[in-house]
Amino acid sequence: MKQLSLWMKIVGALYVANAFFLIATYLIPVLGEASVEARVPGADPANPLYDFALDTWLMFGLELLVLGGALLIASRSAWTNRILAITVIALELIRGIVDDAIWIASGYPSGAYVGWILFHGAVIVTGVLALRRARAELPEKVAVLA
Repeated sequence: MKQLSLWMKIVGALYVANAFFLIATYLIPVLGEASVEARVPGADPANPLYDFALDTWLMFGLELLVLGGALLIASRSAWTNRILAITVIALELIRGIVDDAIWIASGYPSGAYVGWILFHGAVIVTGVLALRRARAELPEKVAVLA
């Protein structure tokens, strides 16, 4: 269970750190401007979609804050809370890899998104391995029921 608990703590901490960056991006205009321009080519602060992009990153940051906090709390009883790990792995696949691939295919700058796809892949692989290891550590009678 130690590996699953550690995975939940690390991913939870990374989510919380990313959340604080995204929230700061919303609250600090200079960061917001740089962030939107990096993600949305030709972004213009006079365009209402610019504010929409900032609002979207704020909501995403708050989502990550909730998920990260939940992972940190759930890590205390990792196997009991394994559904949260499974949920995060599924989100990393859909909201992470698939979403980033769609953005790249839609013409957004691929550099950062390729890096994020690698990050999402690492979270997925390490999460699956941690879940498998935790299940293997269960006593035989319990493992049959799990």
